Amino acid sequence: SSWSADGRFLLYFTIDPRTLEDLWVVPMLGARAPSVFLKTRFVEAIGAFSPDGRWVAYNQTNESGARDVYVRPFVPPSPQA
Repeated sequence: SSWSADGRFLLYFTIDPRTLEDLWVVPMLGARAPSVFLKTRFVEAIGAFSPDGRWVAYNQTNESGARDVYVRPFVPPSPQA
């Protein structure tokens, strides 16, 4: 759902029957191994990087009963060979 401004990361969501929608990130360098950005019992979807790449905004539903927007810091996953 979002590319980082520098093109190094792709943020997307997947659907899991147990945890509904979750946010994942995949680096475009190295092994390109996807890793979980946010996985809870609620729906997290439609993530977007901030212009400086330090934050991710996303929609979350189920927790409050409404579609709310949350923001959390983006910590790049450790590079893997």
